[in-house]
Amino acid sequence: AESHGMMLHLYDSQLYCSFKNENFKQVEKKLEGCLINIRAWMAENLLKLNAGKTEVMIIRSKQENASKSAKSPSEVKILDELIETAIFVRNLGVIFDDRLTMKNNVSHIVRGCMGYLNNLWRIGDKLDRNSKVKMVNMFIHSKLDFGNSLLYNINASYLDRLQKIQNLAVRYIFNRRQRRGVTALRKKLHFVPVKERIVYKVGFLMYNVANGSAPKYLTDAIKRKAPKSVGPRIDDDVTQLENKSDAGLDKNTDREITIAGPATWNKLPRRIREAENVSQFKSFLNTHLFQIA
Repeated sequence: AESHGMMLHLYDSQLYCSFKNENFKQVEKKLEGCLINIRAWMAENLLKLNAGKTEVMIIRSKQENASKSAKSPSEVKILDELIETAIFVRNLGVIFDDRLTMKNNVSHIVRGCMGYLNNLWRIGDKLDRNSKVKMVNMFIHSKLDFGNSLLYNINASYLDRLQKIQNLAVRYIFNRRQRRGVTALRKKLHFVPVKERIVYKVGFLMYNVANGSAPKYLTDAIKRKAPKSVGPRIDDDVTQLENKSDAGLDKNTDREITIAGPATWNKLPRRIREAENVSQFKSFLNTHLFQIA
């Protein structure tokens, strides 16, 4: 893949690269050559590459989406077959759209949670409160938390849809049909809101980066902040991470993990960043996010 200028992700047999619209034909040729090599390797190992089931998605920047003149190709040639570019694709259980708004993924989560909640209401009178809490954690929070670091800083209306799901789950636990007073009930259950649960996941990823236990692609991309001077200064903080957004990058990239991660980590109180172990960090972070929510 690298010999053709492509990057490969083995978990789900993905090829990806970045390019400008005017360079698309060159990229298409590189992709074709790469896939020919992959098909040959698979044939040698008694496997088959099915071009008809291959999905292609072109993700455009916000500037290109706003530009009426910029148009992405609607078809890509894959091993002598023309494949229509997809508007959204499923990747490791998460649905990505071609503008990375995560709208389709949010809708998928909401539909799944509503199905579970409808069934839980039917048996609600047969369960005590503790059992309901376990059911909500098992069926609702597990879906809200799955891949939620990808939802960092998405459109507020999408987060509101997810928060309404948690609110419905809280009312189910307390058997309340009214929409008032949900916040007080949620705090009584010690449930962290959806937005803060996303911050929790990003913060945990950055804890692993800061302590060298994250995957190599993250530790290579995100580094600890270097001291501003040779001698120690009052404002030097060795627990912080290098924040690329400080270097004047385009604000449209603020959802990128190399920017969102350090920004989230550096905002945490130093006491949390200096946690002695992962259990202590999780406890401190969960308490902090619950208190500020």
